[in-house]
Amino acid sequence: FLKDKNPDYTEKMVQNNVMPLYSSASCSPYLLDTANWLLGELVSYLPQ
Repeated sequence: FLKDKNPDYTEKMVQNNVMPLYSSASCSPYLLDTANWLLGELVSYLPQ
């Protein structure tokens, strides 16, 4: 799915949906673990 999208789309998705989890005080460790995994999977689709 993301291979067909513009890299800017992926970057905005990460900025708006994943990164805010790291600043949330009440975020579950399991959710942060999933966010870390997701970032690892998406890194090849993000612009430098």
